[in-house]
Amino acid sequence: MQQQGMQTIDDDAPIAMLYQRYAPLILAYVRRHGLSREDAEDLLFEVFLAALEHEKLADFNDDKQRAWLLRVARNKLIDARRLATSHPVVPLDDEWAEALDDADDLAPEQVALRQEEHEQLRRNIARCSAPHQEILRLRFSLGLRYAEIAARLQKSEGAIRVLLSRALHALRRLYHQQEGGSSTDDEAE
Repeated sequence: MQQQGMQTIDDDAPIAMLYQRYAPLILAYVRRHGLSREDAEDLLFEVFLAALEHEKLADFNDDKQRAWLLRVARNKLIDARRLATSHPVVPLDDEWAEALDDADDLAPEQVALRQEEHEQLRRNIARCSAPHQEILRLRFSLGLRYAEIAARLQKSEGAIRVLLSRALHALRRLYHQQEGGSSTDDEAE
Protein backbone atom coordinates (compact mmCIF):
# COMPACT_ATOMS: atom_id res chain seq x y z
CA MET A 1 0.00 0.00 0.00
CA GLN A 2 1.10 3.54 -0.70
CA GLN A 3 0.46 6.44 1.66
CA GLN A 4 -1.09 9.56 0.15
CA GLY A 5 -1.86 12.19 2.73
CA MET A 6 -4.27 10.65 5.23
CA GLN A 7 -5.50 8.05 2.72
CA THR A 8 -3.88 4.78 1.79
CA ILE A 9 -3.88 3.70 -1.81
CA ASP A 10 -3.96 0.02 -2.57
CA ASP A 11 -1.28 -1.15 -5.04
CA ASP A 12 -4.10 -2.62 -7.12
CA ALA A 13 -6.05 0.65 -7.19
CA PRO A 14 -6.53 2.13 -10.66
CA ILE A 15 -4.45 5.21 -9.80
CA ALA A 16 -1.55 3.04 -8.56
CA MET A 17 -1.62 0.97 -11.76
CA LEU A 18 -1.83 4.17 -13.80
CA TYR A 19 1.19 5.54 -11.96
CA GLN A 20 3.19 2.34 -12.49
CA ARG A 21 2.34 2.35 -16.18
CA TYR A 22 2.88 6.02 -17.04
CA ALA A 23 5.11 7.64 -14.41
CA PRO A 24 8.38 6.79 -16.22
CA LEU A 25 7.01 8.20 -19.49
CA ILE A 26 5.75 11.40 -17.87
CA LEU A 27 8.98 11.88 -15.89
CA ALA A 28 11.10 11.44 -19.03
CA TYR A 29 8.87 13.89 -20.92
CA VAL A 30 9.20 16.50 -18.17
CA ARG A 31 12.98 16.02 -17.81
CA ARG A 32 13.44 16.58 -21.56
CA HIS A 33 12.05 20.06 -21.05
CA GLY A 34 14.85 21.21 -18.80
CA LEU A 35 13.54 20.76 -15.27
CA SER A 36 15.80 19.56 -12.49
CA ARG A 37 15.21 16.08 -11.12
CA GLU A 38 13.47 17.45 -8.03
CA ASP A 39 11.27 19.85 -10.01
CA ALA A 40 10.39 17.08 -12.46
CA GLU A 41 9.35 14.80 -9.61
CA ASP A 42 7.24 17.59 -8.10
CA LEU A 43 5.54 18.14 -11.43
CA LEU A 44 4.97 14.38 -11.79
CA PHE A 45 3.27 14.42 -8.38
CA GLU A 46 1.02 17.28 -9.53
CA VAL A 47 0.06 15.37 -12.69
CA PHE A 48 -0.97 12.28 -10.77
CA LEU A 49 -2.72 14.37 -8.14
CA ALA A 50 -4.82 15.78 -10.98
CA ALA A 51 -5.37 12.21 -12.21
CA LEU A 52 -6.53 11.18 -8.75
CA GLU A 53 -9.07 14.01 -8.78
CA HIS A 54 -10.35 13.12 -12.28
CA GLU A 55 -13.26 10.77 -11.71
CA LYS A 56 -13.63 9.45 -15.27
CA LEU A 57 -9.95 8.83 -16.08
CA ALA A 58 -10.17 5.15 -15.14
CA ASP A 59 -12.93 4.74 -17.75
CA PHE A 60 -10.66 5.92 -20.58
CA ASN A 61 -8.79 3.44 -22.77
CA ASP A 62 -4.97 3.30 -22.53
CA ASP A 63 -4.36 5.76 -25.39
CA LYS A 64 -6.75 8.34 -23.95
CA GLN A 65 -5.26 7.97 -20.47
CA ARG A 66 -1.74 8.48 -21.81
CA ALA A 67 -2.83 11.46 -23.91
CA TRP A 68 -4.68 13.01 -20.95
CA LEU A 69 -1.68 12.58 -18.64
CA LEU A 70 0.72 14.04 -21.22
CA ARG A 71 -1.60 17.00 -21.81
CA VAL A 72 -1.75 17.67 -18.05
CA ALA A 73 2.05 17.38 -17.85
CA ARG A 74 2.39 19.83 -20.76
CA ASN A 75 0.05 22.29 -19.06
CA LYS A 76 1.95 21.95 -15.78
CA LEU A 77 5.22 22.59 -17.65
CA ILE A 78 3.75 25.75 -19.16
CA ASP A 79 2.68 26.89 -15.70
CA ALA A 80 6.17 26.16 -14.34
CA ARG A 81 7.79 28.16 -17.18
CA ARG A 82 5.48 31.09 -16.56
CA LEU A 83 6.43 31.02 -12.90
CA ALA A 84 10.13 30.76 -13.79
CA THR A 85 9.97 33.76 -16.13
CA SER A 86 8.25 35.85 -13.50
CA HIS A 87 10.96 34.83 -10.97
CA PRO A 88 14.03 34.31 -13.22
CA VAL A 89 16.85 34.91 -10.72
CA VAL A 90 18.37 31.69 -9.43
CA PRO A 91 21.72 31.73 -7.63
CA LEU A 92 24.41 29.78 -9.46
CA ASP A 93 25.54 28.23 -6.17
CA ASP A 94 22.34 26.17 -5.91
CA GLU A 95 22.63 24.96 -9.49
CA TRP A 96 26.24 23.86 -9.10
CA ALA A 97 25.68 22.17 -5.73
CA GLU A 98 24.10 19.16 -7.44
CA ALA A 99 27.20 18.67 -9.60
CA LEU A 100 29.38 18.78 -6.52
CA ASP A 101 27.16 16.23 -4.78
CA ASP A 102 27.86 13.81 -7.64
CA ALA A 103 31.51 13.79 -6.56
CA ASP A 104 30.88 11.47 -3.60
CA ASP A 105 32.64 8.53 -5.25
CA LEU A 106 35.82 10.53 -6.03
CA ALA A 107 39.01 10.60 -4.00
CA PRO A 108 39.38 13.57 -1.62
CA GLU A 109 42.07 15.14 -3.84
CA GLN A 110 39.80 14.91 -6.88
CA VAL A 111 36.92 16.44 -4.93
CA ALA A 112 39.12 19.33 -3.81
CA LEU A 113 40.35 19.93 -7.36
CA ARG A 114 36.82 19.83 -8.73
CA GLN A 115 35.65 22.27 -6.06
CA GLU A 116 38.51 24.64 -6.95
CA GLU A 117 37.60 24.41 -10.64
CA HIS A 118 33.95 25.10 -9.88
CA GLU A 119 34.87 28.06 -7.70
CA GLN A 120 37.08 29.46 -10.44
CA LEU A 121 34.24 29.01 -12.93
CA ARG A 122 31.80 30.78 -10.57
CA ARG A 123 34.23 33.70 -10.17
CA ASN A 124 34.75 33.95 -13.91
CA ILE A 125 31.03 33.80 -14.67
CA ALA A 126 30.42 36.48 -12.05
CA ARG A 127 32.89 38.71 -13.94
CA CYS A 128 30.86 38.33 -17.16
CA SER A 129 28.11 40.75 -18.11
CA ALA A 130 24.56 40.04 -16.90
CA PRO A 131 23.33 38.92 -20.36
CA HIS A 132 26.28 36.52 -20.65
CA GLN A 133 25.62 35.13 -17.17
CA GLU A 134 21.97 34.57 -18.06
CA ILE A 135 22.67 32.80 -21.37
CA LEU A 136 25.27 30.54 -19.72
CA ARG A 137 22.83 29.67 -16.92
CA LEU A 138 20.00 28.87 -19.33
CA ARG A 139 22.15 26.77 -21.66
CA PHE A 140 24.40 24.90 -19.28
CA SER A 141 22.76 24.96 -15.84
CA LEU A 142 19.19 24.44 -17.02
CA GLY A 143 20.15 22.55 -20.18
CA LEU A 144 17.75 24.47 -22.41
CA ARG A 145 18.05 24.23 -26.19
CA TYR A 146 18.60 27.29 -28.36
CA ALA A 147 14.93 27.42 -29.40
CA GLU A 148 13.79 27.29 -25.76
CA ILE A 149 16.21 30.04 -24.77
CA ALA A 150 15.11 32.16 -27.73
CA ALA A 151 11.47 31.79 -26.73
CA ARG A 152 12.21 32.61 -23.10
CA LEU A 153 14.30 35.70 -23.94
CA GLN A 154 12.11 36.70 -26.88
CA LYS A 155 15.03 36.74 -29.33
CA SER A 156 15.84 34.85 -32.50
CA GLU A 157 17.74 31.57 -32.35
CA GLY A 158 20.56 33.21 -34.30
CA ALA A 159 20.84 35.99 -31.72
CA ILE A 160 20.98 33.36 -28.95
CA ARG A 161 23.78 31.48 -30.75
CA VAL A 162 25.77 34.72 -31.16
CA LEU A 163 25.19 35.71 -27.52
CA LEU A 164 26.29 32.26 -26.28
CA SER A 165 29.35 32.33 -28.53
CA ARG A 166 30.32 35.74 -27.14
CA ALA A 167 29.76 34.57 -23.57
CA LEU A 168 31.98 31.53 -24.09
CA HIS A 169 34.61 33.70 -25.76
CA ALA A 170 34.53 36.06 -22.76
CA LEU A 171 35.01 33.11 -20.39
CA ARG A 172 37.91 31.79 -22.47
CA ARG A 173 39.51 35.22 -22.38
CA LEU A 174 39.22 35.28 -18.57
CA TYR A 175 40.85 31.85 -18.30
CA HIS A 176 43.66 32.89 -20.65
CA GLN A 177 44.26 36.03 -18.58
CA GLN A 178 44.54 33.87 -15.46
CA GLU A 179 46.88 31.37 -17.16
CA GLY A 180 49.09 34.16 -18.43
CA GLY A 181 49.38 35.61 -14.95
CA SER A 182 47.51 38.75 -15.88
CA SER A 183 45.98 40.38 -12.83
CA THR A 184 43.48 42.63 -14.56
CA ASP A 185 40.06 42.60 -13.01
CA ASP A 186 38.28 44.18 -15.96
CA GLU A 187 34.79 42.82 -16.42
CA ALA A 188 34.44 40.55 -19.44
CA GLU A 189 32.30 42.17 -22.11
